Amino acid sequence: MRVAPIDIAHKTFGKKMFGLDAEEVHDFLRDIADEMEAAVRQQEQLQEKLQGNEKALADFRDREDALKQTLQTASQMSERMKVEAQRESELIIKEARQRADIIIKEARDSLRKMYQEINDLKKARMQFEAGLKSLVKAHVAMIEQGHTVVPDPQVQTKVAPAKEGNC
Repeated sequence: MRVAPIDIAHKTFGKKMFGLDAEEVHDFLRDIADEMEAAVRQQEQLQEKLQGNEKALADFRDREDALKQTLQTASQMSERMKVEAQRESELIIKEARQRADIIIKEARDSLRKMYQEINDLKKARMQFEAGLKSLVKAHVAMIEQGHTVVPDPQVQTKVAPAKEGNC
């Protein structure tokens, strides 16, 4: 049987001869009822506080679960971003290597073309020099031939007066 503070405060006892002092018993019962009422109020406050703490704990657990899920999602996203960044960097490197290969090939082709042009220019120069030498030789031969066919007028005038003076 559960006893409430009010039950203690209103409890009456039967009377006997030479029994207890009724006033003293009633004072004691009132003191006990007051103490019990204070204990009940304290218990109710503690119960309310416990319920508040349990609610706060449930909220914290919910937040913890949400944070765990957020961390897990962030970790997964981070991993995906890392893999994607790795894949993208590999793609960039591959494209850069392909471009470098193309540039190197074009440079080599250009260098070959330049060497060919240099060789062609050397051949042209040699042909030009050979043609010029032939032309010069031909002109020199023509000049020499021209001197034998038609004597130089300056050479004859100097030689002729010298012959006349001896005669």
